This record gives sequence, structure tokens and C-alpha cells, in this order.
Amino acid sequence: MAESIEEIRQRKAREMLTAMAIDDKEKQDELMDMLPWSFRIKTDGGVNQFVEVMQRENVVCITADVQFADMIVEMLNRADLIQQAGLVSEEE
Repeated sequence: MAESIEEIRQRKAREMLTAMAIDDKEKQDELMDMLPWSFRIKTDGGVNQFVEVMQRENVVCITADVQFADMIVEMLNRADLIQQAGLVSEEE
């Protein structure tokens, strides 16, 4: 019996979650490029620097703390994968 599209998506999301837990920075960076949440560091031509947190290239918020942006992006991507993997319902 062939897998349904939803089953394939859930399996792939579980595989990605497992890959995120591995201590391979190169693999994690490659994986993060495929997920919906990201951030970019911008400068205004001088000393001032800020970080844009984005969902699919749309800026959602701006912060001055790179570590905060990194933490938020990782948390949101994990939450997205958990939902896609079917480990939690969409209503929760």
C-alpha cells in the first residue's frame, strides 16, 4: 500500500527533527535553509546593527540581539516541524 502525502510529510518532518538533534553544525545549517523561519543581520552603514527575524522572507520582528534571534528562529522551526510531524494537533 502506498503512503499518503500526509504520511510522507509526517515522516520527513520526523527525520528533520531527528537531524536537528545531532551535533553536526554543517548539517543543521543545511537543514535550517529549508525551514520557514530565518534571520538576517543588517547594518545601517555604520556601527549600528540589527537583526530581522523572518518567516518565508517576510520580516516579522526586529531585534538588536543576534543570540535572541537565533534562539527564536530555532524554536519556531522546531515547533513547525513538530506540528508537521503530527506530534501535536493544529488546535494546540
